[in-house]
Amino acid sequence: MDLALSGVVGTGGHATWTSSWSGFMLSYLANLVVNGTKTSSSYKMVHYNACAKALQEKYGIVRSGDQIKNHLKTWQKKFRHICDLRGLSAAGWDEDTCTITLDAEHYNNHVKDHKADADFLNKPLEYFWKMHTIFGSTMATGQVCKGLKYTSRYRG
Repeated sequence: MDLALSGVVGTGGHATWTSSWSGFMLSYLANLVVNGTKTSSSYKMVHYNACAKALQEKYGIVRSGDQIKNHLKTWQKKFRHICDLRGLSAAGWDEDTCTITLDAEHYNNHVKDHKADADFLNKPLEYFWKMHTIFGSTMATGQVCKGLKYTSRYRG
């Protein structure tokens, strides 16, 4: 097997993920929610395995159901952090572009102390609605993300 195709090159055996692969995984799992297949607060291993198979068929990469599950946990942490950032006192929200907005002064002050947050502020959050579809109703994130107007914003 070509290790470059499997996504494990140079990572000590840990799977690497491209944005396209992550987006596909999120779309696949969000569709399970939209179609009513996922009815509880968590996916079953059969869902993770099916997603891994679909990734292999579409991109030719090898992933296990456990790797899908672990990668989803990474995205769940990102979503929780995004919800926390949306709760910043000076933060605005552009629902059309899924952007947490801060004016220059607040942005600079915040990023000075929280450099990693720059990835989430004043930039469109590409997979926000997919994450909201998957995690939005099952996470205890306060009212910030639960209170969003959700009308079928998810586009699979």
